[in-house]
Amino acid sequence: MRHLRFTILSLILALAAPAVLDPAPAAAEPTLFGLRGGLTDDPDTVFLGGHVAFYPTDLRRLRIEPSFELGFGEDAIDFTLRGNLNFKIMFPVSRDAAFYPILGAYAYYLSFDDCDGCDDSEFGLNLGAGFSFSGIGIDFTVGLPDYPDFTFTLSYTFW
Repeated sequence: MRHLRFTILSLILALAAPAVLDPAPAAAEPTLFGLRGGLTDDPDTVFLGGHVAFYPTDLRRLRIEPSFELGFGEDAIDFTLRGNLNFKIMFPVSRDAAFYPILGAYAYYLSFDDCDGCDDSEFGLNLGAGFSFSGIGIDFTVGLPDYPDFTFTLSYTFW
């Protein structure tokens, strides 16, 4: 358990260092809104939702992105609700494109339709990576410790 805490803390520091140490002057970015959809594995669902993107003025490369999603899927699952608070450190490759690691927290709720009182909730971490180009984003994340095992998200952020 101690090794896991050290690994997670090291990962957080490694992801945050480029945003904190970036010597470029901060540029004011507007608050952006967007739509998102995708697939999860275990549980197998299709989801739709929305997000808001904030760029702190002091940390120019950091993008803070809370989102909310509603999913439908597997035979036993009636629906899922998921809220995320992801932090993305943008590494630009051109004026309109960037790669980014993802680190964030999630809250997940599953409603099972095959029995009463069998619903489940989970809190955990999102770890992953993504690529954005002209407002379109593609994210791949894993959920720790459990739900969902893997998430593929396609998003569009309005300018």
